[in-house]
Amino acid sequence: MKSLVSATFAYLIFGAIAASYSVAHAAEPTVEQLTADLKGGDAAKQLAAADALADRGPAAAAAAPELVKALGAKDGELRLRAVRALAAIHPPADQVQAALLKSLSDESDSVRAYAAFALGQYRPASEATVKELAELLADKSPNVRRAALRALQNLRLNPDVLLPVVLKALEDEDPAVIQPALHTLAEGGAEVVPALVAALERPKARYWAAVVLSEIGPEAKAAVPGLTKALGAEEPETRMQAAVALGEIGPAAKPAVPELLKALGDKSASVKYGAAFALGQIGDPSATKALLEADVKGDFFFDMITTWAAAKVNPEDKKLTEEAVKELIEGLQAKESFVRQAAARGLFELKAPPEVVRPLLSKLLKDSDPEVVAEVVDALASLGPKAVPAAVEALKSSDIPQIAARVLGRIGPDAKDAVPALAEALASQQAGLRQEAAFALARIGEASAPATPALTKAAASDDRETSLAAMYALGSIGPGAKAAAPELKKHLEDKDPVGQITAAWALVEIVPGDKEATGAALPLLVKALSHEREFVRLHAADALGHLGPDAREAVPALQKAQNDSSPAVRNAAAAALQKIARQ
Repeated sequence: MKSLVSATFAYLIFGAIAASYSVAHAAEPTVEQLTADLKGGDAAKQLAAADALADRGPAAAAAAPELVKALGAKDGELRLRAVRALAAIHPPADQVQAALLKSLSDESDSVRAYAAFALGQYRPASEATVKELAELLADKSPNVRRAALRALQNLRLNPDVLLPVVLKALEDEDPAVIQPALHTLAEGGAEVVPALVAALERPKARYWAAVVLSEIGPEAKAAVPGLTKALGAEEPETRMQAAVALGEIGPAAKPAVPELLKALGDKSASVKYGAAFALGQIGDPSATKALLEADVKGDFFFDMITTWAAAKVNPEDKKLTEEAVKELIEGLQAKESFVRQAAARGLFELKAPPEVVRPLLSKLLKDSDPEVVAEVVDALASLGPKAVPAAVEALKSSDIPQIAARVLGRIGPDAKDAVPALAEALASQQAGLRQEAAFALARIGEASAPATPALTKAAASDDRETSLAAMYALGSIGPGAKAAAPELKKHLEDKDPVGQITAAWALVEIVPGDKEATGAALPLLVKALSHEREFVRLHAADALGHLGPDAREAVPALQKAQNDSSPAVRNAAAAALQKIARQ
């Protein structure tokens, strides 16, 4: 429960960030000027303003109402830029949720996909959000289906909430056998692989079973025989997804190589693409000859992916790697989003030189397709500790330091070696970098304790955004940030209620047994149980539970919160009452 609340509280702080933005160059337009361009400029100015607001991230929160209006524009490109900006800014759910839900039915595949991506960032999710996202699992666009699937996974829903909704949305896909796949959406993981293997035997369930198995990855190795058999399915989409799943399983799928080699000559282009991807991921050098001699017939994407796969299975062959990098870079310029997405992932999996990749990152993170953006960050973060040195170096870059901080945050505790560099970034003149650095330190957690002095200084900043993010990071560190307690106590007197609650939460995490801190935080947390924002109520209930018997006076308010309109708040209040009584 704590991890969920911490994550949603991070979103709360981001959503509360004001529109003021300290820029390094005075010539850059303010958020107010960009908002004005978005509202009344010509078409070119509107598009440029939406992109610039997206670059500002949470610091452009004041532009959210105008961006919401742009979601109803006649110009499809403006709707796309607007929804992308809202995903980057991440305003409070109550400001954007209704508009994003409406965008899920937009005529543009990209707008629908980005709206799903944005909604997947808001936890806990409303019933309407879950229902609409579940219905998109049957969307005509594969990109939209994947975005909806990713969003549902990010929401980490209770199976009791998710199953009924998705079963109804997929009723034409035989819900009796799709149920195991739905469990994996709730992080059933390897435990549901046997049921998914059984689902592969049912024609109507094969595709969805393969989708979920690809998400499970290496832990789904028991499904290799079933997925290999599915390569012979009648539906090309099922054959393609089976190949992709085998690729995500990786080296353990080596027994499928003979059938995947046959699939390189499939009548369906998508199946050929999936087969080449799988062969590259499995890493069997015996596939090299077939990959290099595959009949690409002028198909650039097939040529790119087979070249990449050949280099991937021969990591010591510099000539193959150079050729693959050359084609992947060309692929980043393609009009088709699926080509750009594959090229981004391919570059990082080949471990291309940082000097080749770094100049491309900033452009990629402004891509019109949310899956491309997610793939870039995911690809870097998936390297874990191996990506930390390059990310630390990139923090000093003038063009991508925020991206580097974001990647380090995604890596989490394994990025502990980056703590000194992130602490230094807290003194940056770029507001966005300060915020990303603080949130990266928060994700790293206890190992960020050496950054306590820098975070304490940042918490005392006159810049509200920096102060909030720093206080959140201090609370995430826990007792190791005890030296920050005096500064946090000062913020209990803030005029800003979000600042008060953040400081109170941080103190509870840092010095839970401190009577003075508890006495000051307790009334604020009790008051927060009736706050209009769901995230605040949820967090307050969780923090009161952490206080244990010292929170006895909050029992009446927690009992009242058990009737909250939000199921998540009700559950958090009940859990807090149990902790107080048990302790």
